[in-house]
Amino acid sequence: TIAGVPNPDYSMVHSQFVNDAVKVNPNPVTGTLYFSSPQNADLTSVLYSVSGKEVATKTLTGNDMLDVSLLPAGLYFYVIYDQSGGAVQRGKIAVNR
Repeated sequence: TIAGVPNPDYSMVHSQFVNDAVKVNPNPVTGTLYFSSPQNADLTSVLYSVSGKEVATKTLTGNDMLDVSLLPAGLYFYVIYDQSGGAVQRGKIAVNR
């Protein structure tokens, strides 16, 4: 586990999310991060710094954008949660300048 970043419990992953994983791009990112998720899936993406501090949150509704242009360059981790708070996906993103 990464210090401060929640470790998802994959036992609660619903099959629709396994088949329709959220796409997060580009990686590395310089300005805008794009999310492509199932419509009306009621998902939330949370971006964490390497120290585990929550730096951004975005409710996902299908095709969404998150402006990361004000974040310092570095490595960030994201966790995507379902409506009950269960983690369904996680990954890392590099922010470049």
